[in-house]
Amino acid sequence: MKDALHKFPDDKQVHGALALYNIRHGGESRAIENHLKKSFSQNDSNFEARFNTAQYYFLTGKTDEAKVLFDYLDSKAPATFRVHISTADTPFSAALPDYQGVVATKSHSYLFVKTPAYADNIFCHMRAMGISEFSSVAVGDRVTFRLRFDRKGPQVARLWSS
Repeated sequence: MKDALHKFPDDKQVHGALALYNIRHGGESRAIENHLKKSFSQNDSNFEARFNTAQYYFLTGKTDEAKVLFDYLDSKAPATFRVHISTADTPFSAALPDYQGVVATKSHSYLFVKTPAYADNIFCHMRAMGISEFSSVAVGDRVTFRLRFDRKGPQVARLWSS
């Protein structure tokens, strides 16, 4: 890949591939971010590269920057792009810790969690827990959860009572 980058230093796909390789193999964070930033340009339609960059920003604590990219994706990407969280971890979500928070609101099939890790409340569908566990959780309860991402940002993939 480095040879490809030397031959084609502006190739967005090469930069994206190098970023993912470095994430999977413990690369240096500044290099990862640099490659991610070069994997798309302002007016292109490389939404996947933006999605990866937003996940990386979240992973590295740059949640405001992540939110800007997720908001962009939600408003500009095709309606079918990353509508649901993936069923398996990405290299980004696999590296995230378990988070703790409090149930902020609850409906009949979903809830929102408030956590200091993100400015917005985070969506959680009852599938992240199971029906019986979901029924026992109330607003104000402390919970622990794992995240994955869709076009709108972080979403709870698994949740349990703390």
